[in-house]
Amino acid sequence: MAFEYEALTRVAKNSSLTSGSIVQIPKVYHYDQTHHVLILQDCGDLPTLESVLLNTPPSIEVSAQIGHALGEFLAKLHVWGRENEYMKKTFENHITPVTISLFTSYGKSDATEKELVLTNAEKLVLNEIVTSVIESMQQRETFTMGEFWRGNILVDIDPDTTMLRQIYIIDWEMARYGLPSHDVAQFIPDFVMPPRFKYYLSSNALLSSFLLTYKKLCHLDNQDIKTVATHVGMHIFVWANGFALKYGEDKKQFVAIGTEYMMKAWGQDWSWLERSVIKDLF
Repeated sequence: MAFEYEALTRVAKNSSLTSGSIVQIPKVYHYDQTHHVLILQDCGDLPTLESVLLNTPPSIEVSAQIGHALGEFLAKLHVWGRENEYMKKTFENHITPVTISLFTSYGKSDATEKELVLTNAEKLVLNEIVTSVIESMQQRETFTMGEFWRGNILVDIDPDTTMLRQIYIIDWEMARYGLPSHDVAQFIPDFVMPPRFKYYLSSNALLSSFLLTYKKLCHLDNQDIKTVATHVGMHIFVWANGFALKYGEDKKQFVAIGTEYMMKAWGQDWSWLERSVIKDLF
């Protein structure tokens, strides 16, 4: 809780992140360190971005606006974090999010041996990938939000005008120093979906705008992009059952998709990656 308090208060004080921005974070009203009580702004009954995209997808224009705003906020957060000595010192020993992330993200896969159709050589590569991913989770390059996914983003869209009014990013308890590519990668997997769904065009516009804006403000080299693609694949692979239930597809399909992303990233198949969901990072 102490680290979430520090994250929220320090980010709020950075005018370059929040002043005049459509993206905001909950205000901190009270923090009792002794009794571990943190009172935050109530953002009301605003829906999550996940819910909005799945149930009432906004127009392509509004979707692109959301993506741009989120990409700008995250890029500025990462640039700020690289140079902020106070944040580095405060969060340098915050290892709990790493442990939780490793367990929840990679502790147990939804893919069973029966569904994992790999050659022995591919299985060896997969073991190397898992080891590499775990090692990358220990690296500390900049301040990261830690749980940057659609379920932690609240969206306020005017029901009458359908115009975007506000975006809130919530749940900062996993904030830590890590790789910026991890935040970017965590946002992407939910956008890997069959194109027949009604929300495909809105989702595609949002992700494209997000990646293009982020890339413009916070450069990612090929190694960073490889890390993004690897984590996207690992996330889909591990949470294949959840994706299958969400989209009404066979779990095997998402096991295969996750595996393909990991293998293509690991093999640095740039031509394939440039046509994938992360294409706008190039």
